[in-house]
Amino acid sequence: YKKVELVVRVFSRMRARRLVVVGRGPEQDNLRRMAGPNVTLAGEVSRAGLRDLMRGARGFIHAACEDFGIAMAEAQACGTPVVAYGVGGAQEIVRPGTGVLFAEQSTEALAEALDMLEADDAGLDPAHIRSNALRFSREAFAARIVGEMGRRIGER
Repeated sequence: YKKVELVVRVFSRMRARRLVVVGRGPEQDNLRRMAGPNVTLAGEVSRAGLRDLMRGARGFIHAACEDFGIAMAEAQACGTPVVAYGVGGAQEIVRPGTGVLFAEQSTEALAEALDMLEADDAGLDPAHIRSNALRFSREAFAARIVGEMGRRIGER
């Protein structure tokens, strides 16, 4: 359901761009067969290694539909823009100036979104992207909970 094969298929056709896929799954062998020379299947990486990859990436791709999608927020916390399938949590996480949403899970739509990200690359500010992700930090969540509790108690 992660649609990694879609992402690998697109990058395997766009040889000028490099893709690093992190993690393991039941499609590993299939992905290895379809991957072009510009696609690296990194497997499992440490938390620090993942953070370094995200910090150094031109973009983070999320092609699945998820209720939230913590990896998108984590990528943005590293200042990395997100290219995401524009349903579910991606609609909340990816705001203007923080990435690109695509409307359908197709090679054409993803390739177009990647082109849009590349065209907008100079206009993307890592500090702005990071501040967007901080809306989902523990501190922000705690402040909202305390504020809501105070509001509710005040209503009584």
